[in-house]
Formats: sequence, structure tokens, C-alpha cells
Amino acid sequence: MDYRAILQNHFDMIVGKQLTELHLACEMMMFSFEEYELHTQCLTRIVCENDILVTTLDYQNWDGENEKHNDMWYNLARHIDLLINKKVIKTQLTDTNDLLIWLESDVCIQ
Repeated sequence: MDYRAILQNHFDMIVGKQLTELHLACEMMMFSFEEYELHTQCLTRIVCENDILVTTLDYQNWDGENEKHNDMWYNLARHIDLLINKKVIKTQLTDTNDLLIWLESDVCIQ
């Protein structure tokens, strides 16, 4: 089995699991899928119907005083109902090794 198949098998473990928590820190998104955790230390986007809801780049727009005063926290708060307690319906590791996670709410975490 090649490394991509091994990775895909690991990511498939979250299919059917709910996204129970989402935390933000240090330009990172940390996702809890019941007993599984995924910490992203790269560009991460949350997309719904071809509309970008939130991205880790949104963190750059902050007031320099309070880490929660940025577009990342603001956009996440606006769309949290599309994410929390939604089940993962599919995961895909692309040919360029990008991970896509689809939730039942028509949301894709990229």
C-alpha cells in the first residue's frame, strides 16, 4: 500500500463523526471530530457552495492587541452553525496531497 492510500485510510476514520469543536490559535485551526483531532498548520479554508466562509489568512486582519479581534474569529462566529455538530460525509486526499473534508451541511474544509 502506498503512503497516499495509508493517509486516506487514516482520514476516512472521521467519516460519520461529528465536528464537535473548532478552536483557533496562532493562525491555526484545530478541529475535533469526536475522538479524533486535526490541527492545521497551513493555509486552511472553510467553503460552502463556492463561497469562502473563513480562512487562516483572515487572522492577518487584527487590531494588534487582542488575538480574537480579527476576521478569522468574526467569520467563524458568523458561520459556526454550519460546522459544529455536523457529520463528516467524505474525505479526499487530492493528487497534490491537499485534504478535503465534506460535512453534511454542504461545507468543505480544505
